[in-house]
Amino acid sequence: MKCIIGTTILLVLLASTAWADAFQLIIKSNGAFAVEAPVYFKGQLLGYTNGQGIIFINSPQGRNTFEVSYMGHTSQVRLEISGNPQVQTIYLK
Repeated sequence: MKCIIGTTILLVLLASTAWADAFQLIIKSNGAFAVEAPVYFKGQLLGYTNGQGIIFINSPQGRNTFEVSYMGHTSQVRLEISGNPQVQTIYLK
């Protein structure tokens, strides 16, 4: 019985684990990095991109919508959070 309860608790914790993925945000029109662009999830600021337009996002696993502001433009991007260790390139409109 204890084994079943322990396994159930472990599975619940693993299912709700947040994963950190790295994304590089690039402006599609000119190929420039989106430097120091704020990234929001559900209205909450997650952080800013670095000098290469990269941000590490720690979010629940799955497809989520994020909001990115850059040079007066705001874009909504859907990102797949999967624990992928490689930097994923995302082009902003």
